[in-house]
Amino acid sequence: MRKLKAVALLAGPVIALSLSGMVDAAALPAVPYTVSGNVARVATPTVYRGVPVNNAGVPLILTNVSYFEVAGKPGPDGGFVYPYQISGVPGQTYASIELAYNTGSHTELVEVGIPTAASVSRLPAAARPAVRPLPLGVTGPGGGGSAASAYYEVVWHDPVFLSLAIVKDTVNWTYGGGTVANVTGSQYVWGFQGSYDVWHPYNVNFWNGTANGNTESFSQTRASFWNSQFCNAVSGGYGGTTYINVYENNVHGYNNGTYGESLSTQATGGCAFALGYYTIQG
Repeated sequence: MRKLKAVALLAGPVIALSLSGMVDAAALPAVPYTVSGNVARVATPTVYRGVPVNNAGVPLILTNVSYFEVAGKPGPDGGFVYPYQISGVPGQTYASIELAYNTGSHTELVEVGIPTAASVSRLPAAARPAVRPLPLGVTGPGGGGSAASAYYEVVWHDPVFLSLAIVKDTVNWTYGGGTVANVTGSQYVWGFQGSYDVWHPYNVNFWNGTANGNTESFSQTRASFWNSQFCNAVSGGYGGTTYINVYENNVHGYNNGTYGESLSTQATGGCAFALGYYTIQG
């Protein structure tokens, strides 16, 4: 997820590896959602060797927790990206929090679960889920009259939990008869704008429509952000420009009313190690 310019700046405890903790995922407690992609479920964070992300300020409290090691793949900017998908049932909110990463093995550790309503209410205003209007009562060819809506959002933050970049996608659709119809969607892209700490959005794109023979609806955003001052504050000198890249923030709505999401993101450049992210969907 990161292409580091100054590995020596990495500090903090290392999450230890305990091979005895590597158990068959089928033996772990069942959870009411599905995580897919190039992932391996682990029993506890202590089985992972990597550098912890400073996410102590993330207010999300998760229930029905599970942990996954995500394997990276080469990204378009020379670093590695870590795509994975979370699927669940309509009306339920899910979240993931990046816990640690390993630039040698190109993996990251994420915690997935269902956030409590109280912890969601403590998110910064810009990161809170918005009320999503449902297209109630509308029908369409092949789409039936059942309406659904879903959103997916990724929030990048700094070590003191200041939200720096947010990308959110929402999709509305009707379903029935094996297909989807009446598909609409929206995009929200936001970068922090401080007096000197400015995250500039660029290369922002949005797609909304149907796929796989009208059995799936989607909204997808690609966006990047740059900041030439962030690393100066972190390193105490000129550390180069920092980039946050969201290659894919995609929410999918299916012909049975369920939904899922997919994410591919990375931070590169100066002091990228100081950044972390979390996601929320529902």
